[in-house]
Amino acid sequence: SENYAYDWNPANYLNAPTGSVVTGIMLGTTVFNVSARDIACPQYTISSAFTVLVKQPPQPDLRLDKNEGCEPLMIHFNPRTQATASITTFDFGGFSQYQADTIDYTFYNPGIYTVRITSHGTNGCTGLYELPYPIIVHPRMKSDIQWSPDIPTTTDNLVTFNPVSQYTDAASYRWMFAGTGLGDADTSVIKNPQRKYEETGKYPVMLVETTEFGCIDTVI
Repeated sequence: SENYAYDWNPANYLNAPTGSVVTGIMLGTTVFNVSARDIACPQYTISSAFTVLVKQPPQPDLRLDKNEGCEPLMIHFNPRTQATASITTFDFGGFSQYQADTIDYTFYNPGIYTVRITSHGTNGCTGLYELPYPIIVHPRMKSDIQWSPDIPTTTDNLVTFNPVSQYTDAASYRWMFAGTGLGDADTSVIKNPQRKYEETGKYPVMLVETTEFGCIDTVI
């Protein structure tokens, strides 16, 4: 009515704090108070309170035991929305989308991943949740061994070993040699060890490389 002035509280969810008709966008259930004053008789005021009930989509509560590790990295995801969600969809990027209440997902390739969860609530509301921190998967070395000379002989038998990998240098090396006369005790922790072989034959060499993130790769 043009004869009354209206005041709304709280006004931060409304398009205006005054007026007989207002619109609002609420983030949750809100209690509103409205008062109407007679313009001709300001001392005459009536007030009323009412509640706007806003339904909420399921709110995932992920508690990961880890979010970083070496490839392949398996993580258990439990959004704890089973009581409020009718359908839960996990999005791990690309085409990796799965519908499940909980899931054990393996990240096979190194990289940084964003995880999103879409929850369709039993109350008809749908929400999109994004994990507030990334999943980080560190690479293994993808190790291999080269040696020189390529074909050792009994006269050219001092062999130099060189680790080769798809990624940067390892943080640590551990070599294990056989056929050098030292038995199981023949090991080395330097990058390019040398060994002399006195007799003809085939001798296994094992290399264990560890990255700065603790990712271990073994090659024989």
